Amino acid sequence: MPIMIVEDNLVSAKLVEGLLQKAGHQTVTAKNGKEALELLPTICNVQIILTDYLMPEMNGLEFIQHLKMLPELKDIPVIILSANCNLPTVKALRGLDCGMLLVKPVKKEQLLERVEQVLRTLPAVVRPKFDILESLQIGDQEYQELVDMLADQVDAVIPAALQEDPTSNEPLSKPVGQLLSDLVESASLLGADKFCGVYAKLTTDKALTGFQLPALLRALQELALELTTRRSPKKTIHPSEAPPPKEASAA
Repeated sequence: MPIMIVEDNLVSAKLVEGLLQKAGHQTVTAKNGKEALELLPTICNVQIILTDYLMPEMNGLEFIQHLKMLPELKDIPVIILSANCNLPTVKALRGLDCGMLLVKPVKKEQLLERVEQVLRTLPAVVRPKFDILESLQIGDQEYQELVDMLADQVDAVIPAALQEDPTSNEPLSKPVGQLLSDLVESASLLGADKFCGVYAKLTTDKALTGFQLPALLRALQELALELTTRRSPKKTIHPSEAPPPKEASAA
């Protein structure tokens, strides 16, 4: 899950990229806000955006304004990196619910500390196994069975949701709505906090529509990816265990 760097200065972008990668983070870069908005829908699960303030074509403030209007992207945390930290700038950023500002030149310790601070506030894709065992009072085998069932539910929901019209403001079809409702119930029990949080925000006082699907699908795909590391390996049938082929009937 990468961190996006939005920076028009190649030297600054390279410096920040190097610091993050050495700390174990994946990164992707864009040279301005316009390019970032074009790239974001094509990148799965960006965790944080680090953006410069003064950039050509679309500056940091304009970029955040556009970002906040997109349901599938508006909740990505943004950290501003800028030498321009006057009071009007700070007020404008706070008005967009973005109060995280680091002054250039950014020190390594400050950057990594702020990134880790933001990451700690993000909801878990799936809470640790120990937490679920304790909260549900179940054993390892039962936990594994439940995780496999949840993974199967996710695998069923994603292709069904992809059949819906993502440009429609009409509620999703009843079968897909029911699949999602069942999935949310299972996901909440097994600690899939991030997906459940996205679903709750999108369905506040209204039914989920096709237009909201991209945001939900991003959370679903992230959940599916995490569950691949937790589900039981699929049992493969050894050739010696396979049933014998049926004999062809005599003509």
